[in-house]
Amino acid sequence: MFKVIVGSIVGGLIATVWGFFSWGVFSWHDVAINTFDNQKHVAQVIQDHATVDGVYIIPSFRFNSKEMRQKKSCQSAGMPFVYAQVKKEGSTCSSYTHICSFLSQCVVACFLSILLLKTMMESKYGARLFFVAMIGLIIGVGGVLPNWIWFGSGYRFSLIMIIDVFIQWFLVGLFLAKFIHPKSIKNA
Repeated sequence: MFKVIVGSIVGGLIATVWGFFSWGVFSWHDVAINTFDNQKHVAQVIQDHATVDGVYIIPSFRFNSKEMRQKKSCQSAGMPFVYAQVKKEGSTCSSYTHICSFLSQCVVACFLSILLLKTMMESKYGARLFFVAMIGLIIGVGGVLPNWIWFGSGYRFSLIMIIDVFIQWFLVGLFLAKFIHPKSIKNA
């Protein structure tokens, strides 16, 4: 249990620090994020017409008949498809946001620690690292590609996000693969 707790906390810290550098220091996401012309006007329209924080889709998937959602949305000629996450009060970088982000990374690191304990007990460091890195790749591909396929996030953004997630969990894997190994478990 000690290994899981420490793995969760240190793994969460590593993942959070990588996120800070990936989004706050490096500018590699910028090449894949588009901007609206006349941002103030677009922001005002969204502010005026978005009633609450959340996900908005144009054309709306809501329907009142038995038509399939896809059929109705695909036939909305002349209307762009928009998938947007809206926070009416703007983006916040509060302590609460950072704490929640860190805790969510700790949960993922906890799951990885448990998996490592249960499945990789007799493996070498490289195999344990590969195991965690592959889970990071699975998280990236499984979490990002549906947004590209269904919502048009674009290949550049999708590729950068997959690489970002892979690097994040590879870095966590460097620690977990060293920290959680057969000898340390036997001596614990």
